[in-house]
Amino acid sequence: MKYLFFLPLVIVLGCSNPKDPKEKTVDIAPSVKSVALKQGNRISSLAQQALGSQLMKKISTQSPEAAVEFCNLTAYPILDSLKTGMEVKIKRASLKMRNPNNTPDPVEEKIIRSYQEQLSKKEDLEPVVQVLSKNELLYAAPIRTKNKMCLSCHGMGNDQITESTLSRINTLYPDDKAKGHRVGDLRGIWSITFKKEDLLKLKTDKEAINLDDGLALIQQNCYSCHSPNSASHDDIIAPPLAGVKSRYLRAADGDQATFVAQMSAFLLEPTEESALMQGPVNRFGLMPKFNWSKEMITKMVEYLYENELEAPPWFEKRHREMHPE
Repeated sequence: MKYLFFLPLVIVLGCSNPKDPKEKTVDIAPSVKSVALKQGNRISSLAQQALGSQLMKKISTQSPEAAVEFCNLTAYPILDSLKTGMEVKIKRASLKMRNPNNTPDPVEEKIIRSYQEQLSKKEDLEPVVQVLSKNELLYAAPIRTKNKMCLSCHGMGNDQITESTLSRINTLYPDDKAKGHRVGDLRGIWSITFKKEDLLKLKTDKEAINLDDGLALIQQNCYSCHSPNSASHDDIIAPPLAGVKSRYLRAADGDQATFVAQMSAFLLEPTEESALMQGPVNRFGLMPKFNWSKEMITKMVEYLYENELEAPPWFEKRHREMHPE
């Protein structure tokens, strides 16, 4: 699996002491490492969806300078919402960093250099899990320049970065080193540190959450993006689930079987063609495909149909304005 990401800002949601790459090996059960890999994939995928679509929209509809401003002001609170109750440290590390907080520690630098070597041999770059201590595991995944639009902020000097964008970058990041890239280059890594005790609670889906508990499944898997606690419509990174439910109810004319079938089909295989909510897709981008079982999806969708979920305080008024009865 390749992980492509293109944010010019590296975000740190926690600080830790540098890790020693020569630290004594600690035995951790393979099942715990597997959970770390799964959760790391989930968080990095959510981060890409939450930040990436907004960043590219800023570049395409406004300017690269707007994208630089967006990352500087907005990335931290968005990434903070992805921790979902776990004591997780999320960082982006790079040898050519824009934000000095993204300087890699020894373990991260070793992983980055390993990826660079693999890339030089044209090998696939896969996420890795490394044991840091008896209590911590590190998930790392490569971040690469995805396309030419990324070069608007990370490309080759004046040939690809406008003078106004370069000026804004230099103002916000006077020690910037994150330029000079080509499409496909390794930009850095996602570095996500987990506590072993959190991973043990998530050892399997059925141990983590009772599959009969639809609300718990929704809270664990959906609220990171579809938060019921957003301060305003301008702050959201995905539509509230109350709005999603309303749209699917209208499409199904209130019929439960149709509601469950349509939403489940989309969650199993999200595509722009099958999306009922084109407005949010245009604004936020298409939601990523997650490795959710059909059983999990059915439980979540059935719960959503049968129950009223908490909605942000601004939602009801805006919903009435957008959909007057």
